[in-house]
Amino acid sequence: MAPRNEIERTIAGIFGSALGVDSVGVHDNFFTLGGDSFLATRVMSRLREAFHVKLPLETLFSAPTLGALAERVDDAVRGAGAPLAASPAARPRPRSCVVPLVDGSEPGTIVLVPAVGGHLSAHMMRLAHAIGGRRPVVGLTTPAHAGLGGMPRTMAELCAQYAQGIMTQTSGGPLALVGYCFGGLSALELAVQLEDAGADVEQVIMLETEAPGSANPSPGPFDRAAALCRVARVWGLDVDAATLQGLSEEQAIQRVAASISTADLASTDVESTLRAILDSQEAHLGMLDSWTLRMPDVPVHLLRVSALREDAPQDYGWAAHRALASVQGLPGDHFGIVRPAYMETTSRALGELLTHPGGARPRAGAPTPG
Repeated sequence: MAPRNEIERTIAGIFGSALGVDSVGVHDNFFTLGGDSFLATRVMSRLREAFHVKLPLETLFSAPTLGALAERVDDAVRGAGAPLAASPAARPRPRSCVVPLVDGSEPGTIVLVPAVGGHLSAHMMRLAHAIGGRRPVVGLTTPAHAGLGGMPRTMAELCAQYAQGIMTQTSGGPLALVGYCFGGLSALELAVQLEDAGADVEQVIMLETEAPGSANPSPGPFDRAAALCRVARVWGLDVDAATLQGLSEEQAIQRVAASISTADLASTDVESTLRAILDSQEAHLGMLDSWTLRMPDVPVHLLRVSALREDAPQDYGWAAHRALASVQGLPGDHFGIVRPAYMETTSRALGELLTHPGGARPRAGAPTPG
């Protein structure tokens, strides 16, 4: 359906410019069209300029279609002469590590726990919209990304902050925790803390998460310069590591930010995100030195790639800690299983586990471990 009014037409133009698409319909979803966290920041900046209203970034997460976002903008415009009380979604929220992503009509909440970078990356947001709709989905970001100050020193402290946000910002019902890579470890600690607080934790699903001690340890202290180059490569940026040599960290961050900044997205937004990613990575990896794994008293599942490394055990080393409820192999590689080429397969496997927490029901043609 084509845009029906001036607000929708303006937002369609903003979406199209940010995403590089020619046509955007009323029911088109920003994230399924290719949007990510950086583009979301750009879009919200353009909306503020076009409509002279103040909307938090979370508005786009909870109203990602053109039509739904236009309704939020219209509410904000109508209330622009007074405090933005006309629309609950338009009210500024206290800063929190918990970000609403998808609304749902059924009780309970799916919680996405971030990888080592600690932010809601594009693939995590697309995954949220692929598995949400029946139950609401929220995502977690680290305190560094949420603007809540420095990173906690221990995994227990970090997950206590997550648990408090979940307990106060979700509506009750069973909680399903889904963690990608390092996020699977955080999800286990978080599940234990939520159980201790009396929450109804249904299950933990780990995506590509190796058991502590099963992966090769990183040599030496955390190298922030090398990490910055890895982040740039993951984002597909054409940044030559040699051009960053001899620069201070701030100069290197500014160099990387300059390669993706435009007039629509202030470089300070990109720079602050890069700093938060580096802070989150360094803190997360440091937490492992003092963390003692505790397994929650709920089903724990592992979704991992079918094509294993030669030295990788079938269950990624989890048998040393506790038998998992299920281990499923998926096509793709470590990064690919949560990216567009394999998103449908991964979201289908997640959907089965979310429907049947005790274990996925077999289906014809399903990939199997090994």
